[in-house]
Amino acid sequence: MEAITSSGIRIEKLDENYFREVYDMIDSTLCSARPDDPDELQKWVRKDKTARMAIALALSDEVLKSVRNTVTSLEMWEKICNLH
Repeated sequence: MEAITSSGIRIEKLDENYFREVYDMIDSTLCSARPDDPDELQKWVRKDKTARMAIALALSDEVLKSVRNTVTSLEMWEKICNLH
């Protein structure tokens, strides 16, 4: 990712790989396959948190209140889909 620096603050520009990870985590096949291996689980959790953050940043306050108690990005996505 390319970085933008302004007023001493470093901001990473998002690239297509970031959005691909988000998409992969909300895809039901990947989200339902929570790995047993501790190293793979750690990677999965990190990707899931990234997806949850990306989804949350795109939501209105009203919708965010409705999904804030979800546990995974897939659960969050499904709840959003059921709202609309």
